Amino acid sequence: MLERFVISTRSQSLLRLPEGDPDGNGSLNDRVYDALREALICGRFAPARPVALRPLAAELGVSPMPVREAISRLLTEQALTQSGRGIVVPPMTAERFRDLIELRIALEPKLAERAVRNIRARDLKSIAGHDKMLEAAMSKGDVEGYIWNNFLFHRSIYALSASTVLVPILDRIWLQLGPFSRVLYGRLGTATLEDKHGLALEALRRRDPKALATALTKDIRDGLVLIEGEVSIFPDQH
Repeated sequence: MLERFVISTRSQSLLRLPEGDPDGNGSLNDRVYDALREALICGRFAPARPVALRPLAAELGVSPMPVREAISRLLTEQALTQSGRGIVVPPMTAERFRDLIELRIALEPKLAERAVRNIRARDLKSIAGHDKMLEAAMSKGDVEGYIWNNFLFHRSIYALSASTVLVPILDRIWLQLGPFSRVLYGRLGTATLEDKHGLALEALRRRDPKALATALTKDIRDGLVLIEGEVSIFPDQH
């Protein structure tokens, strides 16, 4: 296990340990996992960089044991990988990126169609709230805030499908995309980013599954086009 930690390879944002469940059901292991999961999705760990156990435990204010357990889970989910340098965030290649995006295109719109029949007014309000927070982050150039609220917007929709098989698969895809997204949007900035969230929200309000699937497909494909214009960002394309 690699114990050295280089602060320059990570965002300066501090890791946060989520609050425990009010009913006392949230275990420390789950809370540490959730903290690292959020950090990965937001891109606080850079691709191909080491992730060290003890400094993470110190930052979260916990013993190394729950961090070790969380890292083990993230290794299983392919969000981290073992290399000669220890535990690292996997590097992103052009082929791997396209595969992950194609999986999103194949799965998210289908789950969104299922989600329409389950959506309630409070769900719609929450989804719209994530979009507002995303827009606020964009206007401030807050890349991590943009990535996190973009994830929450999409997940809040596809999770309503209640698929116990496909929702975890999509969660893993977002975990793997996060570190690379941070590098990309750190280069491009957020001021000129566009999305199809408005179309998706309107489709949700109308309870129109086909229009929702179309809006999300366009949203994901537009992101693919944007990134293909920055092909030099992939280390295997140099």
